[in-house]
Amino acid sequence: IDNSILFDFLIEVEKKFYMKKKANSVLDFVLKIGKLKSLPRRGWVVRGMEESETIADHIFTVALMVWVLGKNKKINLKRALKMALIHEICAVYAGDYTPHDTFASRPVIPPRYDILGPHWRWRKLWQDKPRLSKEKKTKRFFRTYQKERKALQRLIKKLPKTLNQEILGLWEEFSQKKSREANFVDEINCLATFLQACQYWQEDKKFPIKIFGEQVAEFISDSELIKYSEAIKKKFKLKI
Repeated sequence: IDNSILFDFLIEVEKKFYMKKKANSVLDFVLKIGKLKSLPRRGWVVRGMEESETIADHIFTVALMVWVLGKNKKINLKRALKMALIHEICAVYAGDYTPHDTFASRPVIPPRYDILGPHWRWRKLWQDKPRLSKEKKTKRFFRTYQKERKALQRLIKKLPKTLNQEILGLWEEFSQKKSREANFVDEINCLATFLQACQYWQEDKKFPIKIFGEQVAEFISDSELIKYSEAIKKKFKLKI
């Protein structure tokens, strides 16, 4: 390593792991983000997937798809890629969330993911797609938004000011769909989830794939992404 910035970072790594000193803000941030590599996506866990895709897996897939499918789009690709990379990092503190949580009278996911039993009440709930009024959807959005924003602020609060502001600004832009880039990343997010669902369905034909096809039809409006979703259906021989 001869780049001065990377060399300084290497020194911080050595201080942390060899000298047992407190990590600086950037290294501490990177280490906390690493937790996402072992945090499974909640929606898959509740559907009984034993080896669930993690949040880090999903973020990587979304970022790669944004790059590959967004190269010819009239968007700021660099900005879109940054959104893809940070759109779910608040899960470090906020945890993962699914729309079904609205319908649960008690916490659906216990503190430990591996103790969730296949109770029929919950299994049936996860096979049904929630339908909410516009008012309830708005209330749910702001409740989730506030929770995730606080978690993100906690995660990035010690980062240099410019980086802190950039991450928070991009996350808010994505969450509130304020730009063409935000809408594109959001649709890719939906498409990536559908792709993963198809892979689970391929392994287990009892997997409730229909609701994921409905979500794609409902939320994706980009013509190229619609074509890509049709290609996915053709690949997995889906008739939905």
